Amino acid sequence: MRLPDTPGFFTCNACTLCNNPYDLRSPVAGDGPVPADIMFIGQTPGKVEQRTMKPFQGPAGHQLDMVIEECGLTRDQINITNVVKQRPDDGGKDRKPSYAEMAACTQWLAIEIATVQPKVIVCFGETAQQLAFPGLKPHQCQGLLRVKGGIIWLGTYHPAWILYKRDPALRQYLVDTVHKANTLAASSITPAPGALELMPGVTYTTELSVSTTTST
Repeated sequence: MRLPDTPGFFTCNACTLCNNPYDLRSPVAGDGPVPADIMFIGQTPGKVEQRTMKPFQGPAGHQLDMVIEECGLTRDQINITNVVKQRPDDGGKDRKPSYAEMAACTQWLAIEIATVQPKVIVCFGETAQQLAFPGLKPHQCQGLLRVKGGIIWLGTYHPAWILYKRDPALRQYLVDTVHKANTLAASSITPAPGALELMPGVTYTTELSVSTTTST
């Protein structure tokens, strides 16, 4: 599945927040089945993902594939996307997206979530975790569960961080969280519906629109 087939999505090409104005990259949409009981949300595309136009295709994606297999799942059972749809550019180096960049992209994420209709969302890394666990670091999200917008949200370490740290204990947290997502998705638990607000101060609909509010 890609984002809704609309010219509006490709207005991302005109955004200069995370996009090098001399780099004619296209936004990287989510990939996977629709609907899907499980959805993974990462931070941003990397170099490999920007080239292949699919999320989690590089070394972190290979690590994630192994974790998925260990949990008795296959990649074609899961919808996978990122918060920010283009790789934030910092002189050719990867960097974390800014709040403004996240706010600009999460209107598309809201559409993805509404389209995929997941039972469970797993947020990888600090950037994605701000959607459901604002203010918490990845290690503080381990074992936490939040129901938001009628969806069960879990948070864990990003596969790229697992590769960087090479700590078996951290990797086990990732495995345990994905396994927990699989168990919850297969259960008969049906969370009560609620409003989906991905970021404070930004309101969304499932249409191609976004409005920001300012506090006084």
